[in-house]
Amino acid sequence: MQAAGGQLDVLARSRPIDAAAADPATTQGTRARLTLVVEAREFEVSELGLPDGKSYRRYADLGRPYAIWSVVATPEFSVEPRRWCFPISG
Repeated sequence: MQAAGGQLDVLARSRPIDAAAADPATTQGTRARLTLVVEAREFEVSELGLPDGKSYRRYADLGRPYAIWSVVATPEFSVEPRRWCFPISG
């Protein structure tokens, strides 16, 4: 439930990159990074021939430095792979 609530929060906060970049409340640093995202997307489509899908078109300011934390636990020096499955995944 926590993961689903987090995903809904990201979706609720997201808006088109152009709108976020044009917002006067957006910092200059964030605006520069959003501009770079748009330029990288245009390059991948026009120069690399990658599909022009829906990815990297929206931005969500979450008000924190990270969207998620990934925690890994393993016995010391272990290299044995383990797999866990969750009922909801992206």
